[in-house]
Amino acid sequence: MIARFARAAALSVLACTPGLVATPTLGSSFAYSSLVTPYFIRASETDTIFRNPAELTLHNRIVEARLSYGITNSRFGGLALLHIPDGVEFAGPNNTPVRNGIGDFALSGELFGSNLAQNLVFQNDSDGNGRFNLLDGGYKILLTYAKKTQFVTVGANAKYYYYRDLNTAGSGRRALGFDLGAFLTPLDDMFLGLSVNDVGNTVLRDNNNQPVLNPDGSQQTVAQVVRFTAAAVSGSDMSLSVGLPLSLIDDIQKNPRDGWKRVSFQFTKIFSKSLEFSAGSNTKDLYAYVGLHANDYLNYGITAARSIYDANDYSFTLALNIGVGAENPKPTPKPAPTPAPAVGTAT
Repeated sequence: MIARFARAAALSVLACTPGLVATPTLGSSFAYSSLVTPYFIRASETDTIFRNPAELTLHNRIVEARLSYGITNSRFGGLALLHIPDGVEFAGPNNTPVRNGIGDFALSGELFGSNLAQNLVFQNDSDGNGRFNLLDGGYKILLTYAKKTQFVTVGANAKYYYYRDLNTAGSGRRALGFDLGAFLTPLDDMFLGLSVNDVGNTVLRDNNNQPVLNPDGSQQTVAQVVRFTAAAVSGSDMSLSVGLPLSLIDDIQKNPRDGWKRVSFQFTKIFSKSLEFSAGSNTKDLYAYVGLHANDYLNYGITAARSIYDANDYSFTLALNIGVGAENPKPTPKPAPTPAPAVGTAT
């Protein structure tokens, strides 16, 4: 059950992720920009919108909202983001400007679940107070920090995951995890990155805050994953990104035929400054996205995804993104890739 919703949540973010979202110095779209870290294998319950937290510095939306709905599976997803960029000024005491010089900060929350019409119910608690509740679903909360220096950009995530199915006793799952990331820009249009997700392994716990155990007695964890990534931008309308796990060589030696499935990649092309096309692999699904940038605040599109391992496992998801930038809207920026989130389960 948890694995099913991990996949649903990941595809929800995929559907909300247009491909052309950032210039090399400042993102300007309403969507998450995965510029230096393509989404990769082991994506799971604890995955977040900023797989490499350093990429927060490429995102210039200060307020953002996203909604997605699965046409084929009736699953829904939603995300809200508040971002405080480095260098932004606030009104202090006596209207004295106070400048944030510490770095970029962001707080985001993601909601995911199954068929909303059948899943949303009205219940009374033990005190007799009524409220709406999701029978089957969960949420994620993410606090991200990033800082750009002269030579390298670094970042960190602190993330909390919660899921439960009120129809199934003992289904509650929660986890607290951490990510680290960095990237370099050796050339203006080239990005080389490194991310460490679920540092030290992230332990899944039940509603009593006890570790969830496998049948053999071991703890259920989301394993630590190290990734090397590269991205390049060509002109103002095309981009390509690739991600490689640290364990790729060993994986190919063990299974040469399926070694390519461990490589995450995405190609993106924009037409007439408004029509966007992206396609790639997230190591679990082959996917394609077609979207339209309606204006500087709104875009929408559809994502088609098919499992690499099961040709009969496919989905179509609609998405809507709304955002407000940290500065006045500018013309369509130079594109950068946003590989979609992979899907998987905890180990």
